[in-house]
Amino acid sequence: MPELTELLNNEESINLIKILIKNIHDLAILIDQNYKIKYIGYNSKSIIGFSVEELLDDSLLSFIYHEDREKFIEFHQQLKKGHIVNTEIRLINKNGGFIWFILKGSILKNNRDQDSKIILLLNKIFKDKSVISEETMSNEKDGDLFHSLSEISFWKLLQPKQRVSALKESLKMLQFVLDQMPQYIAWKDKNLTFLGCNINFARVIGYEKPELIIGKTNREIYQNIDIRSYITEREQKVIDSKNPEFHKIESWFKVGNEERFLDVSRVPLRDSTGDVIGILIAYEDITERTKSKKALEQSEKRFRKLTELLPDVVYTVNKEGIITYVNSAAYHMLGYKPEEIYEKMHINNFFPEEELTFLQKNFKKVINGEITEAHEYKMIKKDGSSIYVMLHSRPLFKDEEITGLLGIVHDISKLLKAEKKLKESEKKYRNLAQSLPAIIYEFNKNFELTFVNKSGLEKFGISQDDYKGIKFTEFIAPLDLDPSIRDINKILNGELIEPNDVLLQKKDGSYFYGRSHAKAIYENGEIVGVRGIINDITERKKSELALKKEIEERKKAEAQLKKSEEKYRYLFEGSPYSIWLVRLDGTILDCNTTTNTLLTEHIKEDLIGQNFTEILSLLDKSEHLVSHFKKRFSKIREGKELKPTEVRIQRPKDRAIWINVIGSLIKLGDETLIQVIIQDITENKKAQQKIKESQEKLKELNRELEKKVMERTRELRASEEKLRKQNVKLKRLDNLKNEFIQNAAHELKTPLISISGYTDYLLMKYAENIDTEVKEDLATIKKNVNRLEKLMDQLFEVMKIDEEKIKLKRKDTNIRDLIEECVKDLSYQIKEKNHEVLIDIDENKIINIDRERLSQVFTNLISNAIKFTKENGKIKIIGKERNEDEYLFKVRDNGLGLNSNEIGRLFRKFERIKSPIKHEVKYRGTGLGLYITKGIVNAHGGEIWAESPGPNKGTTILFTIPQK
Repeated sequence: MPELTELLNNEESINLIKILIKNIHDLAILIDQNYKIKYIGYNSKSIIGFSVEELLDDSLLSFIYHEDREKFIEFHQQLKKGHIVNTEIRLINKNGGFIWFILKGSILKNNRDQDSKIILLLNKIFKDKSVISEETMSNEKDGDLFHSLSEISFWKLLQPKQRVSALKESLKMLQFVLDQMPQYIAWKDKNLTFLGCNINFARVIGYEKPELIIGKTNREIYQNIDIRSYITEREQKVIDSKNPEFHKIESWFKVGNEERFLDVSRVPLRDSTGDVIGILIAYEDITERTKSKKALEQSEKRFRKLTELLPDVVYTVNKEGIITYVNSAAYHMLGYKPEEIYEKMHINNFFPEEELTFLQKNFKKVINGEITEAHEYKMIKKDGSSIYVMLHSRPLFKDEEITGLLGIVHDISKLLKAEKKLKESEKKYRNLAQSLPAIIYEFNKNFELTFVNKSGLEKFGISQDDYKGIKFTEFIAPLDLDPSIRDINKILNGELIEPNDVLLQKKDGSYFYGRSHAKAIYENGEIVGVRGIINDITERKKSELALKKEIEERKKAEAQLKKSEEKYRYLFEGSPYSIWLVRLDGTILDCNTTTNTLLTEHIKEDLIGQNFTEILSLLDKSEHLVSHFKKRFSKIREGKELKPTEVRIQRPKDRAIWINVIGSLIKLGDETLIQVIIQDITENKKAQQKIKESQEKLKELNRELEKKVMERTRELRASEEKLRKQNVKLKRLDNLKNEFIQNAAHELKTPLISISGYTDYLLMKYAENIDTEVKEDLATIKKNVNRLEKLMDQLFEVMKIDEEKIKLKRKDTNIRDLIEECVKDLSYQIKEKNHEVLIDIDENKIINIDRERLSQVFTNLISNAIKFTKENGKIKIIGKERNEDEYLFKVRDNGLGLNSNEIGRLFRKFERIKSPIKHEVKYRGTGLGLYITKGIVNAHGGEIWAESPGPNKGTTILFTIPQK
């Protein structure tokens, strides 16, 4: 390599620069303007694998990763313009990969200001370009650097006015190199006055540029008296003693409130005669390293504690094979104490000579980063005897570099002895295998059968001569072939697999199930094939399949039960009646939300867990209620069936109401409960009272009429026949009245029918004799009864749908005629809103359906279209074949339309879609019509859905019906 003197034409300080380049961990390169390498640090081989001789006078671009070359050229242009820049580039290493570096540089000129050179410093970073290693300079390198610096005529730096022109460029290079070092470096004269520092030192004490510190003293730099005194004392001691201090750990420096640890070196500077003329100080912040070291020590301590608990030998060796750690299990396995093992040093010393070749081969693989399988070895114990072990090895890493390996030694001597005995007895048991009812087989690594016992030959349907050369896989059913081959390969690779079930194929093509147990066949420590046993489990498989089917059916039943429970919970919570579930001790286990408003203002959660008598006590004048229901509760608990009871209660701060209460014992799981259903019958009571009052008025009218008849009998004999007929009519009316009262008394379970009948009767027969208020009340009762009757009918339909019990009376039906009949039935509503109804269906289309049920579907859909379409709207009913099996119907209107959320809820139970715009709907439904419609369509085997472009853009209901 050419000397730097030749390259820079500067002999005065070239030794200093060479020493600095030699001792920094960064890769230092000097290139000319054509990028030829003129000088490079001796650490190039350890960093990128190329020696100095291989790199010298070659173009640096040849060693820069091809994607980064333009970036480097741009970096050079920026340096030429005088800019301070750095970048990240990749250099190619000798094995073909690349390494990331942080690149810094500076332009250097010689005394003639010609042939300027470029000095480059490349700092290696990790592969993920994350954190640069803190240990950028080893202790040995630090010592070399400071010893070398003390040997240089450093007085040239301390006398900057002398030889300025000769030293200008070399000092620039020196400053550049010092600024790239991670340490905080400063130098002072004999009086401890600062003569210079690198950029890191300047910044850490609060100065932007190193030149600003020149001429300062410790008093001006260090404000803290204790710190200043300590530093001055240490530096003066080095100057007085003329002896350097290397790597003294100090902690007087803080960043914020955090104490920092410093590695401090102080070196006396001498002139050419050897006299001390100053001091060089280098500080390195090793806080993170110190923390990491402590954490590593703790981790190693935990690791060693853990390994001491293991029965296997755990050891570590360096890259040369020297043992660096072994746990105490080595004593129990090999007879060596740890200190005796360390004396033998090399791992080879514990293995016989015949094992060393294979051992070293695997050792090199691990050191090179390969993951190897565990291997069997023979080891020598302290007493000279040998044992067989299974050795597992993995590489050890530090800073992403392999530093050695970790090994675990497991004693398998007993296992091998057992295998040996097994081999010795193999011949003995071969005859036994021939007599076993199970299939015994062996095959080689090519899957070719080498042995099949008598049972196997019979089971597979082959002869003794047939199986030779046949592959075992030919007897595996295609369905199980791939997983079976995977298992066989695992066995051939030394893995143990669990017994498994496999479908096997006989020579005649028939199948049977077998339970296979297989393991590797070893010869001389190597796997040569597979040996296995197969038990015929066909009958067991049949039983398992039957059991599986039974389990699936049970799961299905459980799902249906869950669905039933969900239905019950829905009805429970949605019931208009108050429902209680009461334990036999009177505690309320559960109740629905209707209870909150019917009896008390308390919420459901407040009621659960209380005794039912406490709830009754909240009512006004509750003493007789508590007594009454306690007696009924006791009788029900004894198993007696009681008729419903009607009582009048006074709610707190509210009107009095009448309730109908019925209780019964029920089973819920393993628990017996009392179910209480409470119905508000206040309106019924009012209606009954008004009927009673009407009856009294009717009786009074009858009495007056009879009196008048008797008074006028003599005067009106001519009208006797007429009066007689009237009398008969009145008697019939009286009989009807008595029959009504009798039915009302005995048919409490059907109050709706009774109320409806009497209401119709009174409105029809006594319209002229009943005042207006009574007529209105009766009309209200009639309307509510009709609504309840319709609701009950719909609920019965819903129950049938939910239980999938809709029975269809199918017959061939003309669909066009059916739809026209439905339109005719709705003609009043259609004319009332002046709608246009169009039917686009083949007049002769016949489908096998339940006429009454499908008529209900079309009536519901057309009625909805009428209600939700404004006046003068258009409704179109379309029918056409969807495919060979299905007929598609569409009921389309240009009404209010639906959004996507409403479409999703349209066919739910009790769902009433609220229009997004104001629109009068004369009759509000129950929310069951479309749910029932869907149930009827589904019962026919069809599907129903809705489509709408959006609000105010109309709606189309579509459904399919099977044609066959």
